[in-house]
Amino acid sequence: MASDPTASSRQTGTPSVRPVEVDLKGVSQPVTVARRRVHGALAVPAVPELVREDAVLVTAELVANAALHAGGPGVLRLTVLDDGALRIEVDDAGPGLPRRRPPSPGRPGGHGLQVVQLLSRSWGTRTRPGGKTVWAEIPATAAEGAWQVDSAGRLPGKSGESGGGAAGRP
Repeated sequence: MASDPTASSRQTGTPSVRPVEVDLKGVSQPVTVARRRVHGALAVPAVPELVREDAVLVTAELVANAALHAGGPGVLRLTVLDDGALRIEVDDAGPGLPRRRPPSPGRPGGHGLQVVQLLSRSWGTRTRPGGKTVWAEIPATAAEGAWQVDSAGRLPGKSGESGGGAAGRP
């Protein structure tokens, strides 16, 4: 599991990006609500479109995973870190830790954590009383998160089951 080194370096926001904190417990369409809230908070000129799209997609995956595998999402938080990266956190009451499944082209679904890993510079899980928080950090610029795959299509250095390191796209 990736450690949570930046939990103490959170800002409450910047003049251009408002932090988001919304309780999704009991919301009938939590993924839709989460996507709209994050998109709205990041719809400012200071946030590149690709970074905003990555953050919205990672948010949707984390909330969907909580809904499908952990009894539903709790609180969603979006904050800006000191280096400008975006931190997305989703609480849930599920006892288990997230697990990446091996890719299988014939199997629908099951690729959410791979998407999170590809688009995030890091992600992981923090246990807390009553459940856990799954978090991901989106780089402040699209170039900062550039990823490379090896000849077998795997991400180098990605062996952790409940957390990962730097990632992004070419």
